[in-house]
Amino acid sequence: MKIQDPNLAGSSAATGHAPPASAIRNEESSRADGAQRPAAADRVEMSSLTGRLAAALAAGAQERAGRVQSLARAFQSGNYQADAQSTSRALVTETLAAGTTGKAGEE
Repeated sequence: MKIQDPNLAGSSAATGHAPPASAIRNEESSRADGAQRPAAADRVEMSSLTGRLAAALAAGAQERAGRVQSLARAFQSGNYQADAQSTSRALVTETLAAGTTGKAGEE
């Protein structure tokens, strides 16, 4: 199959030959706008909101981990008494909420 596209003149698609690797490296290192490739340590911050959201999620995760550890200690020592009525209500409520959103276990 032969491609006839005037926009491909001089490209590897038009000639059927790939350029040497050194030509590709030189092309990448000398961009037309003079910009250099970003260093590996560069980072992007989308907004302060995302930073605050990440901090809030991390704080919530720490609180939840502490609660889970506390419950695990109580269970292991035999002092944990589950409230069956509260547990069943929470399960039913979560299941009904999941039916309207289609997602279970997310708050």
